[in-house]
Parts: sequence; structure tokens; C-alpha cells
Amino acid sequence: MNIAELCVRRPVAAAVMSLIIVLFGLFVLPRLAVRELPAVESPVITVSTLYAGASPQVMDRDITEVVEAAVAGVPGVDTISSQSRRGQATTTIEFSPSLDLSDAANDVRDAVAGIANDLPEDAELPIVAKNDSDSDPIMRLSVVAENLSPRDVTDFVERNLIDRLAVLDGVAQVELEGEKRQAIRVWLDRSQMAARGVTADDVEQALQRNNVELPAGELRTSDRQFTVRADARLNDAADFARVVVKELEGGPVRLEDVARVSL
Repeated sequence: MNIAELCVRRPVAAAVMSLIIVLFGLFVLPRLAVRELPAVESPVITVSTLYAGASPQVMDRDITEVVEAAVAGVPGVDTISSQSRRGQATTTIEFSPSLDLSDAANDVRDAVAGIANDLPEDAELPIVAKNDSDSDPIMRLSVVAENLSPRDVTDFVERNLIDRLAVLDGVAQVELEGEKRQAIRVWLDRSQMAARGVTADDVEQALQRNNVELPAGELRTSDRQFTVRADARLNDAADFARVVVKELEGGPVRLEDVARVSL
């Protein structure tokens, strides 16, 4: 007995079945999503690189092209687009929709790690971030403390909040804005520098030579072993001010002679 014969022999049962189907359809109709196109989100990875003071042409030639060449060989890449601005280069890689975002991010990190030595010496290491195709900042949190300075608040956020927020489900990237990090400012005096024949490069090289921490080997005895390190880091403004910038016949030229140093 097929369904047509059943409906002819039992019209009441057929009517009840039809009514159940109609009622079920009316129940689910308001809950159906109506879309002109299906909701398909492709995995998107963003690689950002900072290079302070570099022009857009330099960013494009020395950083963007190098990053693009490295990520072009990553499996599953659909499109690569880049934007080079003054001091910053951003490369956006879109992958096939079927590819897992975490796997794609790991592949990009491996590719970017291999070009670290090919980037300019003063450029920062590229930052790889996982972003969806329609991602935008959707939440901003303000941190305020009455008894802490802006530098202390920044330190607290970096140590205690950023990592915890970054691991939350659905969070692609956490950015810190308005931070006040502790830094030593060196204000050069052009007239004093010209009088002593000191250039900005001399100051930069002197700071790099004197503000370092290097491994110095090991000391071993019959029953002990010690690791030795050369700690020559400058800790405060007074230490920076005493740095010898240049040697002249009349004596050394210190940073405090040609600049104002402040925290």
C-alpha cells in the first residue's frame, strides 16, 4: 500500500497528516533566515610590520615585497593584498573558506619567521594576527586608577589584562591605545653639538655601545659552574647623561654636554 492509496482509504488520517505539516511549517517559518547570499567567512590573516621613519616607497621595497614573497607559498592562499604607509606595512592574506584559521595562522607565522633576517635591521618583527573577513573593533575598555600614574597603569594592563583578553574565544587581537611607557628622552642641543663636532649618529652609536647586556661565558670549578654576563644597561637618566659620546684632545664629550636627558 502506497501513500496515495492510504490517503484514499483513510481521508481523515490524510487530512490530519496534512494539517500537521502545515502547522509545523507555520511554526518554523518566522525562524528561517532569509539571505540573498550564504554567510561564508574566509579565514583572513594580517601581517603588520613597523619601521619608524621609513617612507612608503622604502616600506614597499624592503618589507612589503619580502613579506608577500614569503607568504605566497603558504598552502591555501586565495588572495594577497598589501598597504604600505609611512613607518608601517600591512599585508592581508585571505585563504580558502575550507581552511582552518588556526592552521593558516601557524603556516603564516612559520613563513614570516624565516624572513626575519631579510628585513631591515631597525624594523620591528612582523606581527601576525588572526582576523575574520568582516572583523572590526567591537569593544573598547578603559582602565582608570586614581592612585597610579599613567606609566603604572600601562604596565599593569600589559602584565595582567592583555594576555587574558587575547585568549578569549572570538578575540582576534588586543590593541593597547593611549599607553604611556617609561622612556628616556634625549633632547639634542645643535649648537653644543656643532661646537664639539658631534653628530646625531655619534650619539646613537654611543648609546648602542653602552646600553647592552651580553653573555660573557662560564666559570667552572671541580664542583661548581657559574654563568657570567656583562650587564652594561643604563638604568636612569643620570647613567645616560654620563655616556661618553666622543673623545677629543681636551677630554671626553659626554651626552650631558650636548643634550638634555630626562625620564
